[in-house]
Amino acid sequence: MDPELLRQRAAFQKHAARTVSVQQRPQIQLPSPSASHTTYNAEAAKKKKKPTVQQTPKPAAELDFRTAVSHSNAANFGTMAKIVDYMKKRHLSQQQWPLSLQEILDELQIYDLPKRSEAWLKEHLMR
Repeated sequence: MDPELLRQRAAFQKHAARTVSVQQRPQIQLPSPSASHTTYNAEAAKKKKKPTVQQTPKPAAELDFRTAVSHSNAANFGTMAKIVDYMKKRHLSQQQWPLSLQEILDELQIYDLPKRSEAWLKEHLMR
């Protein structure tokens, strides 16, 4: 090798030996081999036990009308989007005869639609 490269290499190694570039991690003490393999501590379990206190029953949660309406609107608009996509595909494939809402739902295999959603779709799809 070139003597200049050897000198540069030796200088680099001396400099690297003087500076600490990686910090040493603290040593984690491992449990002794004679210790039990379980993590259950009977004394800690006894301390955690609290006497049972009878609590008064909480009133039933009230139904938040706004969230219920927003969920039903999301479902209604999702169903409407499926119907519009289906009708668009029918139109592009030259199937232009009219279908009732019930026939569309049958062809899309949507059988569990509530009556309220059906009424909403009839009202909004016919516009």
